[in-house]
Amino acid sequence: IADEDLDPFTRFISQLKFHRTAEIGGYSSFSLPFTFIPTHVGDHQEDFMVIFDNEQFTPPIKITLIARCVDVPIYVEKLVYDFEICSYEHTYREKMILFNRSMHPMKIQMYYPKELKPYIEFNPTLGYIQGHNRFEIWSKFRPDRSILNACQKYIKGDELKIPLKVVGANQVVPVVFDIKVRLSVDSITFSPDNLDFGDVFLNAGSLLTVKIQNHSLLPQEFAFSNLPKEFVVAPNDGFGTLLPNETFLATVAIRPNPMTKSRGDLGIKMKTGKISARELRLPWSINIVKCPIKFSSCFLDMPSLPLEESVEQTISVVNTTGKPYNIELSPPEYQVSGIRITPMVAKLDPGQSTIVSIRYNSAFRDLEYNTLQKVNEQNLDKENKTLGLLKKMEEDEAAGAEDEDEEERKKKEETAAAAAKGKGKGKDDKKKDAKPAKKTAEEKRREEEEEQRRLEEETRKEQERKELEERLRTEFDKDGQLAKLGGLVYDFNTATTSRSQHYEWSIPCFFKSLDKTDLDMKTSYLKVKTCTTFRTLEVDKSSIDFGEIAVSCKKSVEILLTNHGNYDAQLQMDPLTPFGGFSVLNALRTIAPGKSRPLVLVFEPMGQQVFEETLILRSQQTTVSVTLRGRGIRPEINIEPEDGLLWMGDVLLGDRVEKSFNI
Repeated sequence: IADEDLDPFTRFISQLKFHRTAEIGGYSSFSLPFTFIPTHVGDHQEDFMVIFDNEQFTPPIKITLIARCVDVPIYVEKLVYDFEICSYEHTYREKMILFNRSMHPMKIQMYYPKELKPYIEFNPTLGYIQGHNRFEIWSKFRPDRSILNACQKYIKGDELKIPLKVVGANQVVPVVFDIKVRLSVDSITFSPDNLDFGDVFLNAGSLLTVKIQNHSLLPQEFAFSNLPKEFVVAPNDGFGTLLPNETFLATVAIRPNPMTKSRGDLGIKMKTGKISARELRLPWSINIVKCPIKFSSCFLDMPSLPLEESVEQTISVVNTTGKPYNIELSPPEYQVSGIRITPMVAKLDPGQSTIVSIRYNSAFRDLEYNTLQKVNEQNLDKENKTLGLLKKMEEDEAAGAEDEDEEERKKKEETAAAAAKGKGKGKDDKKKDAKPAKKTAEEKRREEEEEQRRLEEETRKEQERKELEERLRTEFDKDGQLAKLGGLVYDFNTATTSRSQHYEWSIPCFFKSLDKTDLDMKTSYLKVKTCTTFRTLEVDKSSIDFGEIAVSCKKSVEILLTNHGNYDAQLQMDPLTPFGGFSVLNALRTIAPGKSRPLVLVFEPMGQQVFEETLILRSQQTTVSVTLRGRGIRPEINIEPEDGLLWMGDVLLGDRVEKSFNI
């Protein structure tokens, strides 16, 4: 027995019924019931010890008994009703249950602070509880912002605690309990609150970043709904969830067309927790202007290409104004995008147009943390090599301009140096004969220590370099870096042979009038989509040279196409130039997976010139190309004598005469 005061313990023991001794079998359990029959009002807490016969192997177990004796028949289900987080201007309901443990009915009445009467209601506040029965009271709570001033004394921190009291007719001690609630707003703000896209060229695009901030303690879901077709919201197409006090960045892009209005509202539906939903309006405005530089197409969707293939598309750029303009297209680095544009810079006179070629060479390109650094180093090496060549050319020109006097001066200097060398030869021989002094032990020890320190320093630098590379690799944000370059990538099945890599590039086109400064430069964008896959249709010859073929003569070459894919390859061919000299002899057939088919190519030159063309074969999944080359020649024969008559002279009968002629 732990309690040293025997009187309370003895009083507590007299109100308990339990077995003082019991027996528990091996590998079994035993339930020891305690029955509390209170005779005195108050709280009780006593410690008991369960002692076993084999105390040497089983230590005693401590048991703490806690009991409370009250003399009120009316009690409440919960001492604290937690309303959790409630928003202003919303209604909340909660059921409160009172119990009567006596056998007699009792009249009860509820009391609560009068300051809360505008915000909370109870129904009913007066009633009877039957014996051994329950009584339900419904509460309706609708707070507004004025509750913070009216009920300031009941607010502790960010929590409102409402004291409630239920008084019974024959019960001296009232039933006291509380309502606990945290109040919050359900507001959400947009920054900026008005989307002004400014001047935007027709069929071009503009993008704004919107900061959405949740000021509530509750999570809020949002969705940009019923968007006009000119708008695109990212990420997740304008759907998202804001956690309490979270800030979210969304991008709103618009690409106006001739039917686009100059202003309007975007609808945003909000859902606060599980209690309410509403719709907000975000106004926007735009000033649509005509672009002085017109593209024949602002969107290029390159066909899907297997590895090591290329495709080229062209667009026309027209100056629609009466002023000359300079334009410059700035594609991302070729090592990152695989895109080359020719020309990148051009001058367009009024009404003039030019053809721009966009070429894509397919390859799987994965942007890494050091990719741009390697590209910059390569560009710097090219610049240094160019500067070195220019410097060498200048030096060669300067060396070629030296006259004979300079050569004679060098000869004199060489003669004088040789004479001086002859005079100092004896001294040098003596120096050579002198043996070098041996290093002392101290000098050797110092050299070894210096070598050890040098090795340790190199090891430390190498370790720091590896740690830096690892940190850069783990912290590298590929999508963010691509976005800075104007790119977006979708990579599927990266670890299999069915991998496909899709890039979207927004290439800026800068233009300005010649009478304007660089500050007045405007920007338009050209969007290019590319797709790279593994090669499933393979040809045994990627390039064929027919050599020299006489005009109107033919030469045929056979190539073999193999389908390495999982689907039938229905071949199609891009048309060849009608008078290009090249043609396909046999029909294009479907190639089953794992099968091969021959294809016969014919070269028949129609003129004396060099022919070159690319044969492009397509299927539903892939593309393959073959470069064709050949040269048409026209043979010319001259005979001497020119008149074609060979005079053999006078010959006697039976004799023989030989003459020669040149072809």
